[in-house]
Amino acid sequence: MEQMRGYETVDDVIDVYLQISAPDALDKLQAKLRRMLGTAVGLDLSRNSSIRGAMADLAAAETPA
Repeated sequence: MEQMRGYETVDDVIDVYLQISAPDALDKLQAKLRRMLGTAVGLDLSRNSSIRGAMADLAAAETPA
């Protein structure tokens, strides 16, 4: 990680974006990310309960019977 010292990360960019954006920017960004990731994996990730359900389904599928 030494070679990354002095460089901005995605987290840094998001932090700056949220500091200069409208108050609802975080909610909008999270909604966009959830839609994008949901589309990529073929699951509804629009709500926290949907994410918990998807994680439970994955855990159950990985648990030997």
